[in-house]
This record gives sequence, C-alpha cells and structure tokens, in this order.
Amino acid sequence: MLREIKSRIWNRNGAEIEGYYESDESEWDLDALTDALNEYAPDHFYFGSYPGDGADYGYWLSDSFQDDFDGLKVSDTCDIPAGYVGEVLHVNDHGNMTLYTRGRNGRLYEVWAIV
Repeated sequence: MLREIKSRIWNRNGAEIEGYYESDESEWDLDALTDALNEYAPDHFYFGSYPGDGADYGYWLSDSFQDDFDGLKVSDTCDIPAGYVGEVLHVNDHGNMTLYTRGRNGRLYEVWAIV
C-alpha cells in the first residue's frame, strides 16, 4: 500500500506530483492509512486526528471511555476484590488513569497509563 501511495505523491525523479494533496486520491489514501493504523490501536483507543485539530494525528483514548468501560473501576488498587480477574481501571483523585489486567495469579499487569 505504501509503495502505491508514494508513487502517487512523487514521480520517479523524486519530485512531488503537482495537485496530489488537493486530489480525491489523497483523501482515499489518508482513509486507507487511518484504517490500517486503527488495526494497531491499543484497546479503547483509535487512530485519527485529534478532536478539534485536524492536523494533529495520533492514537487517542475514546472520549466516552470511562462511560463505556465495563470492567472494574477503582480509586485505589487495594479496592480490587480478591479473586477478581479481568480489566481494572484505576482513576486517582487527580483524574490520572491506569488500565490494568489482573490475571488468575492475582498479579496486576499495566496496559497503559494517562497522566
């Protein structure tokens, strides 16, 4: 896919092809790249432009994550019930979030953290 996109942007001499960025092809290529990068997005994230800033692309946590999250939410990891297995969202009093998974062995494994 990248080779085809590059061939639409630059000619064989490495010069930019005039009008590419204003063309429908550039929009289709951007959509294809966005879809491909979404395949690698961590759980609960998406790849795309930052809401309100179409020039800032990256991986972003869904705005509705806390409402849609169906795992265990705690304000302190000591509040996790014994024997619980699954996702645990720790949200501290400053709003920082850490997502863990808790295995059958009782250990917490950090998936990601947002400060």
